[in-house]
Amino acid sequence: MNKKRKCIVISGASCAGKTTIINNFLRKYNTKITFVVYDITRNRRNNEVDGKDYNFITKTEFEERKKQHKYAFYYNLLETSRGVLKETLNVIHKNNNIPIIVIDYDHLDKIKVLYDVVDVFITTKNKQILIDRMIKRYGTFEKNDKLLQFRLKYNESFLETQKYYKYIIINDDIEKATDVLYMIYKKEFC
Repeated sequence: MNKKRKCIVISGASCAGKTTIINNFLRKYNTKITFVVYDITRNRRNNEVDGKDYNFITKTEFEERKKQHKYAFYYNLLETSRGVLKETLNVIHKNNNIPIIVIDYDHLDKIKVLYDVVDVFITTKNKQILIDRMIKRYGTFEKNDKLLQFRLKYNESFLETQKYYKYIIINDDIEKATDVLYMIYKKEFC
């Protein structure tokens, strides 16, 4: 039986700082880690870059790629389809790099079929910090009550899953959290 390749999986509640930590890690450290860019069917946020944060595509494009079996894995969350193209992973492996993938616990099993997973959960010191970050990202409860209530409920259940992760990073300081991720990388891959 072939030994599976390793990858890093980053999970965490909404607004825990997953992408911020990954981007800071990639800027700060020279490693063989490559961020896996998903196809996604939601609208782009103001601070997001198409092709860097996600590949923003239509639902029709997503369904066509799914029919053509182009995805290594895919899932739906919040009425949004997300998928990683097989070709994306092939390029990462061709360059002898290690993928870093952001995914939630409910879909972690899809990655474990493909990889030997180094799983990292990112959270904050307390729930109020997450709430404050959500309001900053999505607006006040008056403007986005339905979305914020869903995210709060989702975060509650998501925070319960952190006990299943090998590593937990408390993101109260971006530089310290990034350094902890680097220590995990060194322990697991060097």
